[in-house]
Amino acid sequence: MLAFFALFAAALSVGAAEARPAFAQDALRIAAVVNDDVISIHDLAMRVALLLATTAVYAGSMNPGPDYGTSEEAKTMLESTVAQMKADKEGTIQKINNGEIKDKDLYPYCGGPDGMVTAHPDPKVRAMSLKDLKDKKGKAFGQELYEKAEEGEVAEVEYMWPRPGEEEPVQKVAYVTKVDDQVCAVGYYKEE
Repeated sequence: MLAFFALFAAALSVGAAEARPAFAQDALRIAAVVNDDVISIHDLAMRVALLLATTAVYAGSMNPGPDYGTSEEAKTMLESTVAQMKADKEGTIQKINNGEIKDKDLYPYCGGPDGMVTAHPDPKVRAMSLKDLKDKKGKAFGQELYEKAEEGEVAEVEYMWPRPGEEEPVQKVAYVTKVDDQVCAVGYYKEE
């Protein structure tokens, strides 16, 4: 009965398919020891608890929680946006404005030569001047985006900005470049 419990608990706790053989082997070793009456029930419970805790940590590392974009994903999205802008500028601007180019909490945004936002998934932001944007601490990050943007180069600008759907600003890093007459960026939020 205890051997069955150990096997069942191990099988239920496995989070990733590639981890099953190792966990199954651990459960079989526990069951074999129990069948030989080498350990006490307390020791068995401790081993099963340790196995479950290890599995939970392993499974948690495979799915760390909220879906936030990474630095690499932001840079890849900017590169993709640049390629799309070069192929079809107006179509890409429309896709950005319609929220069709986004992943997790990442999205591209662009400003025209006059500084006005030309592409952003939030219509309220599209009515603003990108050049004049300041974060909650007063940093003129919009001006810095324009100053650092160069065709064929990717620069970084740090500022404070709320995540989509949230009010409180957090540290954000934007990768920025220039495509034709557009300054385009994709920012990711730094983990706290």
